[in-house]
Order: sequence, then C-alpha cells, then structure tokens
Amino acid sequence: MTEFPWSDELTLDSDGIWRTALSAPVSYPEHDSDTCFQLEDTSFWFAHRNRVIAAVLDRFPPAGTLLDLGAGNGFVAQHLQRRGYSVAALEPSTTGAENCRLQRGLGQVICAEFVQADLHSESVPSIGAFDVLEHIEGDADAVAQIARVLTPNGMFYGTVPAHRALWSGSDVEAGHYRRYSRAGLLRLLDPHFDLLFTSGFFQALIVPQFLVRAVPYRLRLPTPSLAGGDKAHASQRTNTADGIVTKLLRRETARIADGSQLTLGASLVFAARRKRTA
Repeated sequence: MTEFPWSDELTLDSDGIWRTALSAPVSYPEHDSDTCFQLEDTSFWFAHRNRVIAAVLDRFPPAGTLLDLGAGNGFVAQHLQRRGYSVAALEPSTTGAENCRLQRGLGQVICAEFVQADLHSESVPSIGAFDVLEHIEGDADAVAQIARVLTPNGMFYGTVPAHRALWSGSDVEAGHYRRYSRAGLLRLLDPHFDLLFTSGFFQALIVPQFLVRAVPYRLRLPTPSLAGGDKAHASQRTNTADGIVTKLLRRETARIADGSQLTLGASLVFAARRKRTA
C-alpha cells in the first residue's frame, strides 16, 4: 500500500508507520507514553477501562474499522484487535506510535496529530477517543472534525474523566483542560451526534480520588508527583486490586455489558452515532 485510504497527506516509512510532515502541539506530557507503557500490562485501571470499552463496543458495534485517536501505546487498540475488531491507531507522539507498531503489533499506525493527518470527509467508519477529549482545549471543534471525517451514521466512542469536584493536581500534570459531567458531554456531542449510550465507571475510585487528590489540591497541600495524570492509581498492580474493589469493578463491567447506564463513576464512557445532518 503506497497511499493511505483516508488521507493524501500521509507517507509510509520503512518502519511501517504512516507519517505526516506537519506537526502541532499536544497537551500531553512528553514522558507519559513511556510511563504508561511500563504500567499498562499490570494495571487494574487500564485493564478495567479496556473491559468497559469492549463491553460498549460489543453492544454498539463499530461500522467497519475503528480509528483510535490519541492511541498512546496502543493498549486499547491491541485489546480490541485481539477481540476481532479492525483497528487503526493514530498517535501524535513518536514514542507512542512506535510502541503501537513495534511493541503492540498493530497493523495500521499513523504518527500525526488528528487535524494534521487531514483525513478525508466522510471516510472513516468509526472513531474512538479514549481519554483524549480532555486534552483538547477546543473540544467542540475537535468533535466537529470527528463528525466531518466519519461516514454517515459512523460511530464515535470515548471515555473521559468525570466530575469537576474530582479536579486535582493530577489533572493539571496530565494536561487536562476539564473533567466532564453527563450533561456537559451531551451538550458537546449533540450538535453532531446522537448519544446512544453513556455510563459512569470506576465508581469505586470516586471517594479515594476525592479524599487523596482533590481535597489536598483544594487546600493547597503538598502531594506526591502523579506521573500519568488521572491514571496515577494505575501504578497499583493488578494483584493489589483485590477484595471489594475487584468485585465492584467486575460487577460494574457486567452491568454496562447488560446495557445499564450507571449514574456514578470517576470516568464516563459513551457511544454515539453521527447525525445525518452533521
């Protein structure tokens, strides 16, 4: 393949990664790809998020290949690919894109910022943005661009951090511009998408995040460096997330898989369909 089907601005390098000569700043710590790569395979946070995302996609299947925007190291894309979904990864950081291709073994990897990739209108069947929108200052413009490149009735999936009350130094360090409410997410998507499903998840983390991170931040108390931002608790290994927390997370996944839209959660997951008029 010498041309990428969704864009004329991409060229294929010898390492099998599609790249663009253009670049743009991204509100994401440069070190975070390496930090997260060391945590992902042993982190209950990343593992549970993957299960929740997969549960939503199983219930609202993608219309063809899913483009994972801001794919990081490809942990979500790899999980979905192993479940039989067709996935392409778009990641602006060189380290992340190389990890997607060389470490995670993804077949289609684009190293570019979304706008700079210059994707054709109505060319992409489905798009995922998993903990991405909070890193974009103009999230409404980004959502409009996502709608532009999606095919008619194309699917859009995402996860975002929830509840302004949980804002802390973790969000600042991670390069977040905001945390979302369910109503705010609906307002963001409504001009271009029909929101089919939204649910809170990580219910068990609301109180710990509020007490350990949000309260000290409000009181201006010193807190440890939280490399990985909102995923700071991801440094806890899977075998420490046992007992009540593990049961709650498994029950949470099962309820979402059954179609329950949970009111509470430190994060939100959603599935939306592009409106015909977008």
